[in-house]
Amino acid sequence: MSSDLRDATHIFLRVVCCHRQPCCQNPLKEGSVKCISELIYEEIHEVLKNVIHDAMTCMEHSRRKIINAMDIVYALKRQGRTLYGFDG
Repeated sequence: MSSDLRDATHIFLRVVCCHRQPCCQNPLKEGSVKCISELIYEEIHEVLKNVIHDAMTCMEHSRRKIINAMDIVYALKRQGRTLYGFDG
């Protein structure tokens, strides 16, 4: 496994595995969410994991080291969750 792929996989695991840490709870709190159930956390975790995995696939296919916004848009479109307002 190349070092770039190892680094990307490490970052992917760090992002996906931190769903209970403050870095992932802050966007919810900024949206005025006070309490959220465990089932919702699990659903958010699965959706984020799938979107990030598909975005990383797009990034690796284009031989880049950074995920950009269009990678996220393409990943969401691939899952049937089209995000409008971006050129794609």
